[in-house]
Amino acid sequence: MPAILYEKFISAYGFKPARFSRCPYRICPLGAHVDHQHGVVTGMALDRYLTIAYAPSDAPRCRARSLAFDGEAVFDVPQIRLNNGDRTDYMRALPKAGDWADYLRAAACSLVRFYPLERGVTALIDGALPVGGLSSSASTVLAFMAALLEANGYTQPPADELIRLAVAAENEYIGVSTGTLDQSCELLSREGKLLVLDTADGSYTLAPLPDDAPRFNITVVYSGIPRTIAGSGYNTRVAECRQAAAELLLYATAEQYKTNVDKCAYNATAENKSANAEKAPLLRDIPVEIYEKYRDKLSPVAGKRAGHYFGEQRRVRDGIGAWTAGDISRFGALMNESGISSVVNYEAGSPELTSLCDILRSTDGVYGARFSGAGFRGSCVALTDPQKREEIAESVKRRYTTLYPRLSGAFAVYVCGSADGGIRTEEI
Repeated sequence: MPAILYEKFISAYGFKPARFSRCPYRICPLGAHVDHQHGVVTGMALDRYLTIAYAPSDAPRCRARSLAFDGEAVFDVPQIRLNNGDRTDYMRALPKAGDWADYLRAAACSLVRFYPLERGVTALIDGALPVGGLSSSASTVLAFMAALLEANGYTQPPADELIRLAVAAENEYIGVSTGTLDQSCELLSREGKLLVLDTADGSYTLAPLPDDAPRFNITVVYSGIPRTIAGSGYNTRVAECRQAAAELLLYATAEQYKTNVDKCAYNATAENKSANAEKAPLLRDIPVEIYEKYRDKLSPVAGKRAGHYFGEQRRVRDGIGAWTAGDISRFGALMNESGISSVVNYEAGSPELTSLCDILRSTDGVYGARFSGAGFRGSCVALTDPQKREEIAESVKRRYTTLYPRLSGAFAVYVCGSADGGIRTEEI
């Protein structure tokens, strides 16, 4: 654990932390924005970590601070007892406060569904990378879950169970319709390999890179603008993808039964996130042949979202082939295509992120680049030539801060590598 976090814990609370819990950040080079549609994605864990220094409490009370945000959060872990084998109120046991610590409350509420909690923790959180597109929210939930489990005497459960619990925390407590990409990359990745994850059933493989493949760095470039999924356009995009799947299914069904599409019972809209939206099919449910046949009939927004999904699934397949062949240049070119589709078809991004990706793609030594995460703010990620590390950082900084001088103080470049996934809790 970094010495600065140890010292800051003592300064904040007046006593020493007992343990630390750490979880890596992640990137998704190909397969962006499709996990909520049960698509196939790729990912890698980074050798940079979100770390929580903590001490178990003798009571249910949690106290938490973050080096990235102001204020202290104080709450009790939910004391919910089984009622006829059901814990239906577990996600309402702690009210949301609308602050950064809602992810900690979410972790506690999700855990208590299956793990009765008697003790809380006193915690200080530090991230090695800025908040913005590297799934720090998932890292926070997972690392805090691990701390609470250890403090209450539980053995850390298998990765698939942790993934389910962490996804439930974000879906049901935070209210963001994420898939399993973030948590899976952070737990299942292995150094030097490409995680290939089928988000429909959780199956995965770890694709090796040939020994004679060109070496590369994973360069994370922070735009200077922090990102939060909650309150962004994330849930709207999820609904729009479901709308696209519903339209394609209706056209196929109408032709099969000679029915007028306008008379079909299902009516999905991008704004409808209630009962109708839950009934909508996912784009994974639609065969590519159906998409190819009816793509020109789709409404404009649905056409763009479906175009990104099916294009991204092709890029994932091609990217796996390029990776296993050691063709990093081809893999990087597919990352470029993916990033452009995310802007044009998925309509994510911001002027700053779009400019940053454009700069990276036109910089010598960059194999490929795209923005990371949901893409409305935050960071871009690139595969880069290690021999041109300094030149890349200098060129990108100069060109980006010329366009956005107000962000020059927050802009940052981080050169990373891949790492094994998993949460580690250890004594200090």
